[in-house]
Amino acid sequence: MADPFQHGSQNLPPDPAPEPHRFHFEKVEILLLSSLMLLIVIGNILPRLFPDKPAYRLQVARTESTKNLPTVNWLATPVPETIRPRDLNQASRGDLIALPGIGPSMAESILAFREEKGSFSSVEELDLVPGVGESKLKMLKKYLFVDPPSGPAPASTPNTVPINSAGGVPAGSNSSPADSIIDLNTATLDQLLTLPGVGQVYAQRILQHRQRIGRFKSWNDLLAVPGIGAKRLENLRRYATIR
Repeated sequence: MADPFQHGSQNLPPDPAPEPHRFHFEKVEILLLSSLMLLIVIGNILPRLFPDKPAYRLQVARTESTKNLPTVNWLATPVPETIRPRDLNQASRGDLIALPGIGPSMAESILAFREEKGSFSSVEELDLVPGVGESKLKMLKKYLFVDPPSGPAPASTPNTVPINSAGGVPAGSNSSPADSIIDLNTATLDQLLTLPGVGQVYAQRILQHRQRIGRFKSWNDLLAVPGIGAKRLENLRRYATIR
C-alpha cells in the first residue's frame, strides 16, 4: 500500500532561499549623511562658481579707542614671525628661548657664561658654553651677532696672537712670544681676564690652582681646575702659553 504523504511531498515546491541580510539606515542617519554630502558638494562647487569672491572675515566691534586699528583676518593662516638678529651681549632670557633649538636650560647656561665672562667677544665663544656644539653654534650664528666694543682700539692686543702646534708664534709675526703671549705661570688676575672665555670665576680658579701646585708644568695640569674641560683648554692654548 502506497504512502499518501510520500506521494504528496514529491509535488511540493522546494523551500525558498533565505533573503540576504540588509542594513537599514535610520531616518536620522539618512538625514545626517545627506547633510554631510550636501556640505561637501557645496564646499567644492562654490569656490569654482565664485573664484573672485573675497574671503570672509570676522569683524570685531570697534570702539572709539580701537576704531583706527587695522582689520585682522582671524581666518587667515598665521604667518610665522621672522626672527631678527640680536646682539648676544644684550639678548634677554626670552630672546634666547625664542631662538630655534634653545630652551630654558640652554638660555640659562648662556646667560651664566656671559655674566661670568662679562661679555662675549664673538659669537664663536658660544662653543665654550656647555651643551653648545658645532651644529648648534652654526645655527645660532644666523640669529646672533656681537657688536664690536665702542671707543678707541687698544694700542696692542697681546692676547690675540695665536700660537702654532709647536708652542711658538707663527712665521711672519712681528711680535715675539715674550711680548705677545700670556704666561699662565706669571699671569696676574687682570691678565687672565683678558683671555677670551675666561671670566672672574675661572681666573680665580686658575690662580688658586697655580698657588696650590707651585706652577703649571704642562697643559694637562689645567684640567684639574674645576670647570676647565677640553674645549676651554683648547681655547687657552690659542691665547696663552706655559713656560
